[in-house]
Amino acid sequence: MDLMVTTVWMMGNLARATYLDTTDNMWPFSTNTCNDHTRYSQEISACNGNPGYGMQPNRGRGAAEIDFLEVMFMDVLPSPLLSASLQIAPGKDHERPFLGQIPNVTWYRPVVNNGGSLNIYFFGAHTYDPNATKAYQTDTVSINYWLDETFYDRPHKFRIEWEPPTETMADSPSALSRGGYIKWFIDGKLIAAIVGDDLQEVSDTEIPSEPMYLILNQALSKDWGFPDAYFLNCPKKCWSCLDPACLCAMPPGFCEENVPNSFEIDYVRIYQVKDDPRHMLGCSPPSRPTAEWIDGHRDRYTLWEEPDALKEITRGGGACSSSDSSNVTTTSCGGDTRGVCHDVMGCLCRSGWTGPHCLSSFGAASVDMYEQYQATTTWPPSVASSEKKITVKITVLSVGGIILASVIVALGWWQWSKRNSRRHYQSIPNTSNGKPC
Repeated sequence: MDLMVTTVWMMGNLARATYLDTTDNMWPFSTNTCNDHTRYSQEISACNGNPGYGMQPNRGRGAAEIDFLEVMFMDVLPSPLLSASLQIAPGKDHERPFLGQIPNVTWYRPVVNNGGSLNIYFFGAHTYDPNATKAYQTDTVSINYWLDETFYDRPHKFRIEWEPPTETMADSPSALSRGGYIKWFIDGKLIAAIVGDDLQEVSDTEIPSEPMYLILNQALSKDWGFPDAYFLNCPKKCWSCLDPACLCAMPPGFCEENVPNSFEIDYVRIYQVKDDPRHMLGCSPPSRPTAEWIDGHRDRYTLWEEPDALKEITRGGGACSSSDSSNVTTTSCGGDTRGVCHDVMGCLCRSGWTGPHCLSSFGAASVDMYEQYQATTTWPPSVASSEKKITVKITVLSVGGIILASVIVALGWWQWSKRNSRRHYQSIPNTSNGKPC
């Protein structure tokens, strides 16, 4: 039984995952429509002619979410389930589909192929706010894909193609919307797609055009797969393999059979189209600035009086063994080409590498997008990995840590493994011109 929640997803830079003060009335808005509802529920709405903080007047902003994959398994499921989705707001307030049923009302019509199917068990959520005018509905366009044993035994490739909409209807290939699309692929086969026309017709929303960041994560979740500790009347309301009092809400044998666990990724590659004005560098591009807003609301983006909205990436210092210097592992500081192990100081990273164990390429956008709209930069390539040398390989073309544009993202060779090993990836610097955004 494997109930680990494994995710790869993107979120708009105006929100920080798990920082709830940044997501309220920001996530997952993706609309440029002004009406009585968005005027109050969307913090930066198209109704506002003077939003300040470097924002354009009358331009709706938000932090939509694009999920490559969210994987879980429960006893009631015949096999592990992968869900790929787009989450947007505002959603439909009325005439919503019923859970567990094919929608018989006006709803999004994603293309599904090659084993993909519409997720009929989640269509979005309604946010609560004491001020009713600020509450809003979110919509989720979600596709399910059943996983077989090969996803645990051999490499698979996952890809998203994200084409943002045009800035004006005059430039759009469509007469209904400003265009754009999102496509999901597994091993080169299209499993789902959603287009801008569909979003416009159902909810006056649009394909996201915000700078977004990529999250690769594995975690325990009380909401995805686990029983409810409150429903089961457990003495202690918790979910943890480290506390015996929490086992009440854990599936029998879960901690013994599934922990430790690893999410193994061979590479992440991000591409953008050269000379396309929608494909820009950095986390605060001229058409969708974020830096002044984040700086002006620093209390939302920091915890416990931390000085900066983003922590600096830890470079070196990880525990290591000087006897293991040839392999690309955590204990070897990435091997001879990436770092060396010091008996006292731990890992010492060589030029071009970062992270506690020197496993991640170190790079940043080399230009200021406010001064130069088009540029190309390539992060340092990484050393090839094998089954015994597992790391994340990141190659980024025309991207500075944050993604904005039509993006083809390929995720190769990931699997869940019940080995006694740590996760083999490190965070990548979130920088523009070498400075955190």
